[in-house]
Amino acid sequence: MRDDAEGGFVLEMLGEVFISNEHGSVRRNAFENKTLGLYFQGPRPNAKLLQAVQTLYARHKKKDLEVIWVSANDTLDAFNAARTTMPWLAIPFSHTRRRAGLLAHFELDAESNQLV
Repeated sequence: MRDDAEGGFVLEMLGEVFISNEHGSVRRNAFENKTLGLYFQGPRPNAKLLQAVQTLYARHKKKDLEVIWVSANDTLDAFNAARTTMPWLAIPFSHTRRRAGLLAHFELDAESNQLV
């Protein structure tokens, strides 16, 4: 994670509430002291990257890793369809400014598929 995250700037940008397929609404303190990976996914997912993130998450989720999905889907239906296959947290679809702010901060566009 970038150095400025240690100061809390990226954590502040992430917000306080996330959604989880397993737990519903999750607050940010649920992943305190864990390494965060932000998974940016454009409207056309990269299957190899998705598989790599799934493998990484399966190995480390109970220990010290949390992944947060930052979606670029432009419809709620597309967002929900993609989210059903993901075990990690997501920034809610309705939080458009949060998602756009993170894309801008990491200098990514809406088509990007990246893990940072």
